[in-house]
Amino acid sequence: MKHPTYVTIILIALFIGAQVFGLLVFSKYMNFTTKAPSKDTPIGSIQVKDTKGLNWEFLIIICAAVIIGTGVCLYLIRNNKMNLLKIWIGIALSANLGIALGAFLPAIAAIILAIGLAVTRMKTSQWKYYPWLHNATELALYGGFATIFAFVLNVWTIIALLVVVSIYDMIAVWKSGHMITMAKGLIKGNIFAGFMLLYKDKKAILGGGDIAFPLLAAVVMLKTFGWLPALITIAFATLALTYLFLTSKEGKFYPAMPYLSAGVFIGMLLGWLL
Repeated sequence: MKHPTYVTIILIALFIGAQVFGLLVFSKYMNFTTKAPSKDTPIGSIQVKDTKGLNWEFLIIICAAVIIGTGVCLYLIRNNKMNLLKIWIGIALSANLGIALGAFLPAIAAIILAIGLAVTRMKTSQWKYYPWLHNATELALYGGFATIFAFVLNVWTIIALLVVVSIYDMIAVWKSGHMITMAKGLIKGNIFAGFMLLYKDKKAILGGGDIAFPLLAAVVMLKTFGWLPALITIAFATLALTYLFLTSKEGKFYPAMPYLSAGVFIGMLLGWLL
């Protein structure tokens, strides 16, 4: 096992917390009768696309966004332009947090709180205080991310997306290694996107994509089939993540998405059958 048992348990608990909280956030924005958004987010209306088959437009846009975003991030890291990177990540953090908090708070209060948390997190450099703020905001923000995209997704599109992302993750970790380079740069700058724990001068991480994409699948299941299939999807994604943590070895990097996607697919199938 790559990390001590207690660290592994905390990471798994954070993953589950982000998934369940993300479902709750999404449920506040969804009308379960009409399957449409029930209200606008604090930063604007939610895009809706009704499609029976694959949403090719979304797949192309999200893949292009991942590739371009990774390229820009690596460029800024390699050229030591960390302040620009902090601004970029801070804006994204504020937007996603604002949507997540807006599910429970008035829009103005959600935006002010989200910006305050994002600015504080970007400016914090003392590790003693950083992990709690970092992981608390990470746990909350993915519900906002899922809400932005959930209403343009269906089951077939999320399956295709997970396949593509899993292949990309394997290439980025095992072949090119650029995902490892990016993660190390973001960790060094204290702006890593994802969960991060410190123990014995070591760091245990779970990348933001490894949290966000399983949650996207879960919210699609919630929107399409209801709460039980969504929770089953999360349960099997968690089992897959647990298997990865238990079988991983210290000093090695692993692409989590192939494991998570396999768990998600099993959960989606069982949820659909039920």
